[in-house]
Amino acid sequence: MKKIDRLSVKYHDRNVGTMSLTPDNRLCVFEYDREWLADGFSISPLELPLKPGMFIAKPTPFNGDFGIFEDSLPDGYGRYLLHKALLREGINDSDLSALDRLSIVGSGGMGALTYAPVSNIVTGEETDDFDMLQQKALEVLRERQDDDAELLLFNSGNSGGARPKAVFSDSDGHWLVKFRHTYDPKCI
Repeated sequence: MKKIDRLSVKYHDRNVGTMSLTPDNRLCVFEYDREWLADGFSISPLELPLKPGMFIAKPTPFNGDFGIFEDSLPDGYGRYLLHKALLREGINDSDLSALDRLSIVGSGGMGALTYAPVSNIVTGEETDDFDMLQQKALEVLRERQDDDAELLLFNSGNSGGARPKAVFSDSDGHWLVKFRHTYDPKCI
């Protein structure tokens, strides 16, 4: 995977600003786009007020990232699946910066913000076979196999969330299907 040194942040295909890293690669830096400053809004009023200049993230509580962008990244289940999928590609996810991780989310996350360039690590095919996805999720979570981590991550909306799930669309709308976790009681 190519290291990302600059990342465009977009909202409905409109450029909000640019992210980069401090020279020591420890902290994220964000700057609003001039056009966004003219008629946009603050995407994070406390951390990123709508004004010109560079904003540097604090080391804590988000490991040198801004909370608004950290929220786009996978939680528990999604992070676990991403870890497994990256390992299968020979990538150690602990070597990835916040920019690298956001580029993996790209336009496939659950929020309104998207990130470019996109690093296409996670690919797959949408499925509505929820019984199969539930079974594969339990197998991966029980460490019985990790061949399907990428399929599961793709069908969970790339960001994955904290619990096993699938996201899909049909003619009736958009749906979120949550699955049982290994520590949940088994339903009869």
